[in-house]
Amino acid sequence: MLPVVVVDDSHSDLFFCQRELWAARILNPVLLFPSAKTCLEYFQRESFPCLGLVDLVLSPDRGANLIKKLRAIPLLQNSVFVMLSAMSDYKLIAEGYAAGAATFLTKPVSHDELVRIFRNVRGLSVLQHRNGNELTLSARLDAHAPVHARVSV
Repeated sequence: MLPVVVVDDSHSDLFFCQRELWAARILNPVLLFPSAKTCLEYFQRESFPCLGLVDLVLSPDRGANLIKKLRAIPLLQNSVFVMLSAMSDYKLIAEGYAAGAATFLTKPVSHDELVRIFRNVRGLSVLQHRNGNELTLSARLDAHAPVHARVSV
């Protein structure tokens, strides 16, 4: 399954984001990182494609710099990254897009917004199952290996 990676230096924001992912009935694994440093160290050891939710204002670095560094890791080049911020600082948002972020969400994030983003982010496809309660997210991360994640709504 395509893991969801959340990077935020605010422990309360990490908790709320994890809670909203759970409320959205996202069944794929969630990895929480309290800093850009811990996230980068982890992915330098363990590389795999992911869907990343990255805070724009990380101490002491910016989320855009983390996205650039993660994209430099070969298996993460085509991962999907979503920027998160409580502020609408247009300069920081532009830096995030320039680093390769797919879209921007204002914190606090709701589970409805997460599902909407998953349906609208370029590079992610959402397939509705017959029972109507589950979705499958597919991300084409390279030409040969589509990755799937299951989501219930």
